[in-house]
Amino acid sequence: DLSRTVGWFTTIYPVALDVPKGPWETALKTVKKTLRKLPGRGLGYGALRYLSEAGGAAHTALAAASQPRISFNYLGQWDGAADNGGGLIRDRLDGLGADQAPDETRPHLIDVVAAVSRGELRVDWLYAPSAHTATTVRRLADDFATALRQIAAAAGN
Repeated sequence: DLSRTVGWFTTIYPVALDVPKGPWETALKTVKKTLRKLPGRGLGYGALRYLSEAGGAAHTALAAASQPRISFNYLGQWDGAADNGGGLIRDRLDGLGADQAPDETRPHLIDVVAAVSRGELRVDWLYAPSAHTATTVRRLADDFATALRQIAAAAGN
């Protein structure tokens, strides 16, 4: 019974995407097709990995799997979420993905956290300085932004 729950639930699951070389239109179609094939949009992964019977085939196989090195978390569109009255949602925190203490062990080498707010896409990159330099992550983020612009232009055609 979740009727008295405040917040939201999300799913986290690993996905390996084979992105074909060539135009972005082809890559977008291929990725969409792959994601649409995921049973339950990935919902069952966490249940099988963390809640299945210990020693069972699913539990054993998924518990032994390594964590993905990169995590992508799209938080959605926050436009209109701010409430100037007395509601529970007033605004989002300034730091996307800043819900983990800096000294905690990172489950992923890089976390890419994105949201749309006030009509703008914001993407924050969280990483372990012991594994990557700021210059490396900046270069990756710049390449990511360039690819997003190219994808947006291709999707507009």
